[in-house]
Amino acid sequence: GVQLFRALAESGRYHTVAFVDDDASIQGQIVHGVKVFHADKLSGLIDRHAPQEIMLAMPSARRADRREAIRRLEPFPVVVKTLPA
Repeated sequence: GVQLFRALAESGRYHTVAFVDDDASIQGQIVHGVKVFHADKLSGLIDRHAPQEIMLAMPSARRADRREAIRRLEPFPVVVKTLPA
């Protein structure tokens, strides 16, 4: 997530509003000025920030976990990009 954040910040095309992670040990922390939330906060985050795109960076996750993350985002009017592409 941090590598993705740096790349997006350098591009100037994206503004990171939140990190979402199921790891309870980092939830609530601030990483490079961006707060880390649990996935159950997705709906509120999307309502509040109205993103057009969501970058999904889960390189070490199992395929089933990535599919579940995408499934959680299906109800929302966002484009989901999984990285690395």
